[in-house]
Amino acid sequence: MAFTPGNQNGVLNGTTQVDIVDSPGASTQRSVRNVAFYNRDSVAQEITLKYSANGTLRFLDKQTVQPGESWVYSVLQVLDATTDKLVAVMTAAVTTTAPDFSANYADKTA
Repeated sequence: MAFTPGNQNGVLNGTTQVDIVDSPGASTQRSVRNVAFYNRDSVAQEITLKYSANGTLRFLDKQTVQPGESWVYSVLQVLDATTDKLVAVMTAAVTTTAPDFSANYADKTA
């Protein structure tokens, strides 16, 4: 059984939900090892991470991240359907610079 490593990077955009880890392809199981957020903004930002299963959201965690600080969510999440993904949203608009994220995962094809 082989795993193919991957990652996804981007920025949060304020109060709109952002895909953090996209859905896996057909016959693929995606194991998300961690998601790291870094607050580049000049004010503290509250970030909520959720698991989306075909649009049904399940709360995973919420943290307030101070300016210039990081939050790493490192609870293994398995995305095993083409409609499963991880999403995040901030509770306030960006003041100066949007916080960014980086997610690390591995795919296993059935």
